[in-house]
Amino acid sequence: MKVLITGAAGFIGMHTAIRLLERGDEVVGVDNINDYYDVKLKQDRLERLKPYKNFRFIKLDIADRPVMEELFAKEKFQRVVNLAAQPGVRYSLKNPHAYISSNIVGLMNMPAVPAFMAPTPICRFPCTRMWITRSVCMPPRKSPVS
Repeated sequence: MKVLITGAAGFIGMHTAIRLLERGDEVVGVDNINDYYDVKLKQDRLERLKPYKNFRFIKLDIADRPVMEELFAKEKFQRVVNLAAQPGVRYSLKNPHAYISSNIVGLMNMPAVPAFMAPTPICRFPCTRMWITRSVCMPPRKSPVS
């Protein structure tokens, strides 16, 4: 399966990539490598992914719509794990546009691709199908009205 992981240089992104790579998936990781926290930490995480032949990294900002449209048209991803986000509550007061750009515009730039369906080992819930959103693993939603 060909999977896009946004926020691949983050802690959760790197570990998600490793899990998918080890099960044999092809993974394309993207990250803007901003300097909100130590860039060396992000580079070190990407170094851990380099040995995998089925991994490629592309430095880009998911808020850049033309670049994202081109990426999706070229790569034909089967699944997307969107982990890219601007963290830090206090920082949002200083730079609210960073949050809008990454967390809202970036999400809107994701074309309609099926949500990532993960097997139980990634998640703590006792069922076979999960979806991952940001850093939270959640069971499929049930309709409040049957």
